[in-house]
Amino acid sequence: MSFELDRRLPDDSDALQNLWIVWWGATHLDRGYPGIFQANAYYPNPLPLAYSEPQFAQALLSWPLFHWLDNRVLSYNLLVAVSLSLSAFAAHLFLRELVGSSFAAFVGAVVYAFSAYSFSQLARSQLVSLQWMPLALFCLHRFFAQSRKIHLVGFVIFSTLLGLACFYYLQFYLVALAFIVPGCFWAYRSWQRPKAVLWFFASLTMIAAPLALVALPYFKLFHRYGFTGHADSYDLIHFFEPPAGSLLYRAFDLKPSSLDQFLGYIALALAGLGLWNLWHERSRSQRIVALAYLVLGIASFLLAAGPDIIINGERFLPGPYRLLQLVKPFGNLRDPHRFSILTRLALSLFVAGGAARLVAGGRRRGALVASLLVGLILSEQWTPRHTSGTEIPVGDAIPEAYHVLAAQPKKGPVAELPVLPFRHIRFNTLESYFSTFHQRPILVGKPSFPPPAFELLRWELRGFPDRKSIVLLQSLGVEQVLVHPKRWGDLKSHYLRVLARRSDELPLQERFSDRTDDLWERYDLGSEQLHDLVPLAERGTSRTCDCREIDRSSLRVDASGKGDPSLAIDGSALTRWTTGGDQPEGSFFEIIFDRPRVPVRVEIEMAFPHDEFARNLEVNGFRGQRFWRLNQIEDVWHTVELIHQLVDDPSRARLRYDLEPLEVDRMRLFIHETEAGAPGWSIPEIHVYEASHMPPESSVP
Repeated sequence: MSFELDRRLPDDSDALQNLWIVWWGATHLDRGYPGIFQANAYYPNPLPLAYSEPQFAQALLSWPLFHWLDNRVLSYNLLVAVSLSLSAFAAHLFLRELVGSSFAAFVGAVVYAFSAYSFSQLARSQLVSLQWMPLALFCLHRFFAQSRKIHLVGFVIFSTLLGLACFYYLQFYLVALAFIVPGCFWAYRSWQRPKAVLWFFASLTMIAAPLALVALPYFKLFHRYGFTGHADSYDLIHFFEPPAGSLLYRAFDLKPSSLDQFLGYIALALAGLGLWNLWHERSRSQRIVALAYLVLGIASFLLAAGPDIIINGERFLPGPYRLLQLVKPFGNLRDPHRFSILTRLALSLFVAGGAARLVAGGRRRGALVASLLVGLILSEQWTPRHTSGTEIPVGDAIPEAYHVLAAQPKKGPVAELPVLPFRHIRFNTLESYFSTFHQRPILVGKPSFPPPAFELLRWELRGFPDRKSIVLLQSLGVEQVLVHPKRWGDLKSHYLRVLARRSDELPLQERFSDRTDDLWERYDLGSEQLHDLVPLAERGTSRTCDCREIDRSSLRVDASGKGDPSLAIDGSALTRWTTGGDQPEGSFFEIIFDRPRVPVRVEIEMAFPHDEFARNLEVNGFRGQRFWRLNQIEDVWHTVELIHQLVDDPSRARLRYDLEPLEVDRMRLFIHETEAGAPGWSIPEIHVYEASHMPPESSVP
């Protein structure tokens, strides 16, 4: 973490988004359930907090920070620092219970809480909240060993807090219990105590009840919007690659990575010694427990590989994660490499077992050896690059416009425009951060699962202040627009003139000053203009079409790229043609007709992921070797209806392109300009409509 905790965050993307999430939870606990999910981002989509981890445990923990400190950045950094400290403390309690040595548990706790993985995830408060799992397992082991109900109470509380902190870790925790609970039953002969068994299963019900309530909005959204997760394989060699800049291995030429999974050579050596020590010099019950954690460690290591076992770039065989994908909700996990948290949990136990052998021989020797081991472990895990951070506007560096927004009598939605291009989408989180000051609904953020209308809305607003964007904002009930002229770059003067001509719809309320500030220049802050948005006088209707759908069995299709174009006319929205990871200029999808036809409308069904629609699309028609541009007819009211359809019921949403009528043999949809950073272009299902009555002038231009 940066040493400037009051003005620097680990980054200006995920850290700002998580700051907003935790701030919302901490300052809106009084809304209760389910009102707390109605956060102030992603307007007009429902349940905004459910598009990411809600982090209610972090909200409870940070409640004093966000109420007593006026600096949001400092509050978030203190939350992360407290979470890491509590993680080490919790691991120490857990490991001391199993190993019996406080010094050895100290060494193991450092391996668990202060790993390269933790340091690389400082921007994600949900992923550094590692304390609840070892606390729950500490209570669980005590219950099985002593059969005291008070320990079961702790197990329920800490397991619930784990689920409220991170849904990812909750699912991993369920996998861990599948190994640990049978081991404890075997080790402590719990089947001989029926009441203890009954109480244990009753405790699982007590954990499930509150977590089911929290998960319910997610189940609703996943069902309503068809959200699914795609898991990529992770090369296991990365677990043995030190982080770039590691103090111990800095002489090596290592490439920096946003994700460090290094287990540590020293930790692995200690774990090997600990495995021997725990197996040969412990009681029967301790050996069985050690065996359960050994199997857990190996299993989680293989699960972290994802669908395929890949080592140093070579695929060896399908991984066990494929079996886990068949079980809900594991099939929606997108980052199986995070299973490594269970690997580190098991590793920390065996590291503590190895350290126990080395620290034996007196308190002074134990303290000295433990300190030496901790120093070596930290030197191979820690890197100075995690201490620089990114400066964030705080105090008087926050533009006055946001304070004015907070003081406005209007409390409805506000749009910050022009929209940022896709390649700068991470800066949307800055708007989330500033919304913690004015607390009004905003259109953007950085969701884990983007709402269906999210990206299309941003795309259709790109021409602001054109007629389409203004009508769209009015139809959504946006009350004010905060304009950032610097976002227009060299075209600033042109767009400001256009904006001035729109004063009837966007009357200027206040203009703000600029200042010479590197931070403001980085984020295009300063010279903002606050405009009221006149409500929509009358809502129009979309264009009608005197047309009929062309029988899709008569169509032939062709396309660029490796995707199968026939998937776009196979009758299933679950399959799709796609360009892959981006939309290169010249990418095309072509429709060949059985005879000359006059296409006047193309409709493309939308399905998750809803952001994979064409950017900068044009349409050409061909007649023999000749071709013409088929001009698209703008229909702003269809855009309005489509945005609302995506919010209300995306299963029936369709992109629509109305075309000037021309008789053609085939038609090509193509990307005429690459939109940097945009996702791939996909077509789940495509429908083409022809004129019911061919106009006389439509044959050849």
